[in-house]
Amino acid sequence: ITDRSGGATIDLTAPDSITTWRLHAVSTSDTGLGIAESSLRVFQEFFGEPDLPYSVTRGEQFPVRIQIYNYLNEAQTVQVDLRTAEWFKLLDIASQQVRVNANSVVAASFLIEPTTLGRNSLEVTLRSPQRADGVRKEVLVEPEGTKRELITNGLIRSGEILRLDANMPAYIVPDSGKLLLNITPSLVAQSINGVDDLLQMPYGCGEQNMIFFAPDVEVLRYLEATSQLTPEVRAKAEHFITTGYQRELTFRHSDGSFSAFGESDGQPGSLWLTAFVLDCFSGAREITTIDDGILAAAGQWIASKQKTDGSWDPVGFVIHSDMTGGVQGNYTLTAFVTIALADYASAPAGVVQAAVKCLRDNMSKVQSDPYALAIAALALAKAGDSMVDAAIDNLLRIARSDANGMHWEPYAVETTAYAALALMEKQRPEANEAIKWLSLQRNSLGGYGNTQDTVMGLKALMTAARNQSRNVNLTMTVQDSRRETITQLTVDESNFDILQTVELPLQQVIELEARGTGEVRYQLVRRFNVLLSDQTVNKDMVLEVKYDADHVEVDDIVNVTATVRYMGLRSSTGMMIVDVGVPTGFDTVRESLDTLVEGGKVTKFEVAGRKVIFYLDGLTPREECSFTFQVKARFPVRAIVPDSKAYSYYEPDLRAEAMGEEIT
Repeated sequence: ITDRSGGATIDLTAPDSITTWRLHAVSTSDTGLGIAESSLRVFQEFFGEPDLPYSVTRGEQFPVRIQIYNYLNEAQTVQVDLRTAEWFKLLDIASQQVRVNANSVVAASFLIEPTTLGRNSLEVTLRSPQRADGVRKEVLVEPEGTKRELITNGLIRSGEILRLDANMPAYIVPDSGKLLLNITPSLVAQSINGVDDLLQMPYGCGEQNMIFFAPDVEVLRYLEATSQLTPEVRAKAEHFITTGYQRELTFRHSDGSFSAFGESDGQPGSLWLTAFVLDCFSGAREITTIDDGILAAAGQWIASKQKTDGSWDPVGFVIHSDMTGGVQGNYTLTAFVTIALADYASAPAGVVQAAVKCLRDNMSKVQSDPYALAIAALALAKAGDSMVDAAIDNLLRIARSDANGMHWEPYAVETTAYAALALMEKQRPEANEAIKWLSLQRNSLGGYGNTQDTVMGLKALMTAARNQSRNVNLTMTVQDSRRETITQLTVDESNFDILQTVELPLQQVIELEARGTGEVRYQLVRRFNVLLSDQTVNKDMVLEVKYDADHVEVDDIVNVTATVRYMGLRSSTGMMIVDVGVPTGFDTVRESLDTLVEGGKVTKFEVAGRKVIFYLDGLTPREECSFTFQVKARFPVRAIVPDSKAYSYYEPDLRAEAMGEEIT
């Protein structure tokens, strides 16, 4: 870039921020290498900086605040103008003059009320006799109420035309409806869409830790098997897996078993959790370093608890009982443990054989129990026992089949996942129908209704996806009710593992037409808001959220108290999530949140936009948990507090909601 004299001039545009940039120059010549460093401070003597909330709710009143910075050597009289727009009502004058002394900052504000949903542009101009500046900022306006979804999953093959109901319910909040279409040929693209979000750092007790550890292992194994693993994702996944592994060891007993809290609570090791740990750690051996001594000790402990007939009775207990899914009773527990020992492949001599004999001898007692048959079939398949064929034949005899594939009930997702894994172990073609059904049951996030369903469903889908054919070349045409084309999507091997998402204009009906070769999975998501009543009825759980003031001044502190009560019959809710709304124009007081964790009231919290998400260990019947944190008013508003909710992490249908208040 230098000229003949060795000089160079480069014109660059610096970002609109006060920053010191470091400059490095490297030159080479016949006589050697030269390096020079310098710095450049980018600075504005006069500018405006908006101070706006992350998002607002339609109908709220809040001030558009602009901080005016004057670093000139003399005072400035500044004309501040807010450009009016159709998306808000201006409740103030659109123009004002402020005096800003030399080397000082003054704020100007305009009171507005947003009326149009979505991302809207706000513009403010500043003019003084010597300087001028302009500010443009996007404001997210959200609808009132609480989000809801209606989901339609399906499969479309080349040459087919499908008409789908896209009509929104009559009771939705006006203008809140959104219609989304997800398209992919991959069995797992929806589940691993945004793999950074799917990979999670394990935490919590010994049970919770493994619920995060298990999917991380499955995702990494799948990405590696399909050559999609980037160095960045590998590093993140391996870090999470190593962290989860090391953390789980803190819940290990000296006898080699594991329990929710380790030896600290004086309780014995849990057979179910020890088998789950052994199975997960065994699967992780191919992607990270696992101490064989840990596995051997767990296997020996499990073997020591085996009865003379080859079965296992429950030992210890499981805090989060929903994690065990349908594993209830001696037979299903024996099958569950046998699967773990077979995956470990180094169990003490005779242990697996005795367990298999127990499963064979008692199979006649579970002929009409789909869950027991499915988990036993997988155990026999992994152990290489010949009776697996009879188990699978019985399982297929009681299967439920329809246009969406093949499944079994109760515990539909988990049972079908075990059955699909057994069918794949034996390379039976019926596995395709079970996998098809599983792939069509997912929610918009790619998961299922509870944690154990998601763990097992994801494992079955990931296993099938490693060998899925990528022979697809389709054009998907999306049409409205008048058969006018809305959009076209192309699906082929180059974007096989990509989830294509398009937002469609609201329609009563949409039509999908596929041309080419192959098949794709679609998901139509109708997303909208509804208004909660003052008292949402739930006989099993109640949530109350109280703000100790409804009229506040700037910098006032408001105490927010959330109380959740469990009145159900289950022994425990498992880990609870309490999602509490924060009013527009308020900041959380971090010290009050840290105090809750330090005092053991909550195990973890996350601040996400206009809400705080709290994690609780769980509630037993008739137990109540109440905690208080603080928010601070940044500027005067008339705010509609977002609705709050509480739900079981392992069983999200166990939930309660609380309507937001208005704060001025």
